Amino acid sequence: MNENLIRYEEWDIPKSPGIYSFRLEALTLYELGIRPDSDFSSEDFMIKVRGKILDRIVKVETIMFSEELSGSVRNKDKSFTFNQFSEVKVIKRKYIVNSLNDKLQKINNIKSFTQILSTLNNLLPPLYVGITYEQTLLERYTQHKRSLGSLKSSSLGERLGHLNIGWSEIGFYAKPISISNIDKSELELSEDIFQYLSNPILSLR
Repeated sequence: MNENLIRYEEWDIPKSPGIYSFRLEALTLYELGIRPDSDFSSEDFMIKVRGKILDRIVKVETIMFSEELSGSVRNKDKSFTFNQFSEVKVIKRKYIVNSLNDKLQKINNIKSFTQILSTLNNLLPPLYVGITYEQTLLERYTQHKRSLGSLKSSSLGERLGHLNIGWSEIGFYAKPISISNIDKSELELSEDIFQYLSNPILSLR
């Protein structure tokens, strides 16, 4: 019995309940601008790929490590009344790529390097995990996709938009399950455990 979730394209997602996750795929060869006919002997192309690698790593790092802080502040050097406080939001980022550009310039075999780098997609925590029982996997996928661009703060689409993650940058992974002999409360508990232990980047807990 295969316990792993399988990656599905939109046209072949099962029409049955199941376990699913959305995963970030920001470092695929496609996202790095590499195609089957790419010319790795071209210096211009190599420069573009190095730039893409740097951009994508910064993006993944921002998604993984950014913190949004909110609160009230005032000018410490001036007298104030209560209503002179201002609401602010600050995005903290922990960049680890300051020296990456110099190191990338020293990589000669960019083709092999990008093939290795693309496996990072399998090592990142999921963006979102869930279990469907009243909907099919296809229905849940479609629901989430339609929420892209939504202003509703609880939707997956709003959270993707907030981090500037496009639909082409994520993959849908799933495993159909039979729920005929499973109580709904068991599925809900399983989903809570999955979300807690897999630490998805965008799940609300």
